[in-house]
Amino acid sequence: MWRPADRCYARRMRKLALALALLAACSGSNGHHQVVIVDAPIDVTPDVPPTAVELAVYGTPPSLVAYRDGAGAWQTPVADSSGNYTLNVSVDYQVVVVCHDSANADSVLLEATANDGRQFVFCSIPTSGTPPTTVAMTGHMVQAGDVWLGDTASSTTAPWDFTLNVTPGTHDLIASSAAHGLVIRRDQMVTAAGALAPIDVASEGTAMTPVNLTIGGLGSDMLTTELDLFLQHDVAMWSGSTPALYAPPSSLLTASDFEFLFAEAYTPTTARYADTQFTGTETTLDLPAALTGIVFGPGKASWGTLPAYDQISLDLQQTRTLGLEQTVQATKGWIDATHATALAFDANPPGFDASWSIDPSASYGKMFQAMQTEGSVSYGSMVFDSSAVQRFAKRPWFSTVERLRESIRSQHTMPRR
Repeated sequence: MWRPADRCYARRMRKLALALALLAACSGSNGHHQVVIVDAPIDVTPDVPPTAVELAVYGTPPSLVAYRDGAGAWQTPVADSSGNYTLNVSVDYQVVVVCHDSANADSVLLEATANDGRQFVFCSIPTSGTPPTTVAMTGHMVQAGDVWLGDTASSTTAPWDFTLNVTPGTHDLIASSAAHGLVIRRDQMVTAAGALAPIDVASEGTAMTPVNLTIGGLGSDMLTTELDLFLQHDVAMWSGSTPALYAPPSSLLTASDFEFLFAEAYTPTTARYADTQFTGTETTLDLPAALTGIVFGPGKASWGTLPAYDQISLDLQQTRTLGLEQTVQATKGWIDATHATALAFDANPPGFDASWSIDPSASYGKMFQAMQTEGSVSYGSMVFDSSAVQRFAKRPWFSTVERLRESIRSQHTMPRR
């Protein structure tokens, strides 16, 4: 098993240093030292009592969750009713989470320490479970624009007709015009195929609020901005390529609604972002610096010096018999404890199928990311091994804001980007 700094070796060195310090302190004034060699197995168990750490798993229900404390034996935690797991760990530890079906496998390796506290993992596969039953809801919109109701449609011409494939249940209809008017119809019950009342934003809607962002550190990179609106039942998303955007007016929102603001600067092989919950005042975002010195090797990525970060990750994607994705997440605490200078998916707990692993001898995509959260803003800097990987890379899902976003998003039928 590959490891930048083997855990057993690190513990042995710590214990050896302690033994040498005690030996020096206890040596007599005559300068003679007594050395005792004990012929016994080296103790690799942690030196401190275990701490209960909670692990939350979002996305597809996992088929495998296993963890080990330090270099100890792999253990299988049991999920509570909310899908959270309790890990009893002492110092540094590993967790492997896998979700898969007959066509895809997503594996996540989390590396953290007991002091890092509660952790989050997102595991998803594109075609998990039976597709939901939908019914066709037709509609007519007077203005050009977008409409959302468990599905989405848009048109640049007006007037226009649309058909949405909607799961039966309660939904929120959201419609915005090209002239930045907004209509929200809450708690729309859908039981069978039917027609929606025509949408005329000019007579029914409210003007959206213009927002001018100040984005620091953009440089010559391309820009993407996005504002996401989460209502009780449905989601709307507006994206653009300038710092100017429009937000839902506060008069149409309730205390249970959420807005998220995202700005990203990108080149063919890099991306830098800032992401925050939006209340109307978060209009200045400073992007982090681009990552440099990242070297991709067979199934791994190494680095020299990293910028300020809370967590780093390596994402590998490959299509063979299965669509494969393997992600390694490591906290700064784990990097500091192990002195690692590279990440690789180097864990193989019982029950882990070899077919879920990337084959480094074949073609596959690679992405490395460093993330940090300051206050309510999450920052990230990513580097890709090719422009093709950059185009198909998912948005980051591991920051505090993104975890909240994904927790909400997972309750809806909107497709994950």
